[in-house]
Amino acid sequence: KGFITWISMTVLLEGFGWKHAARWHPDATQTGAPYNPLLQFSLGLALWLFILLLQLITRRVAAVVVGLDTTDFIDVCALANVSVLILDEPHHGYYVHGRAPSGRGDWTGAQMLFAL
Repeated sequence: KGFITWISMTVLLEGFGWKHAARWHPDATQTGAPYNPLLQFSLGLALWLFILLLQLITRRVAAVVVGLDTTDFIDVCALANVSVLILDEPHHGYYVHGRAPSGRGDWTGAQMLFAL
């Protein structure tokens, strides 16, 4: 999410004082030195990329551990032989073709739970 990225950047740069690393003379005791524009850009870019990478890794781990609702929905549609057209905008959508690997669509709840 975008707001998490910007809040994290603000907390790290302003809250922890990492913005002072982009000064011409980065010293913890001296805050009067002017900022170096190239160091500011590099520090912001590196921190932004680090936060995004951390978010992607967290999302991937959460998808493996907890699972995704979208993947679960597609699995249920495939097992039940149900095709679904989902329109999320006026001229954009997704088509899920429910084709069961077994070739049959009549499953009991217990069989479907076991297959999932």
